[in-house]
Amino acid sequence: MVPPSDEVSYCATVDAKSPYAAYSGHQAYIVDAKVVGGHITSAALGLITGGKDTAIVANMCATHGLDPNSAT
Repeated sequence: MVPPSDEVSYCATVDAKSPYAAYSGHQAYIVDAKVVGGHITSAALGLITGGKDTAIVANMCATHGLDPNSAT
């Protein structure tokens, strides 16, 4: 699938394990990618957080109309 624009964002959660309790469980993340000629030329992992900071990622995703908790 070719994205309709030159930038695409993905938001989702992963089930993480960490020796630090705040970073275990569902971790929300956002990835912003640049697309040129139908190919991803660069991508940046915007943020991975845990605990109460998950709302920060959810708000960043919302600016793109995305919800990390409803990703499939």
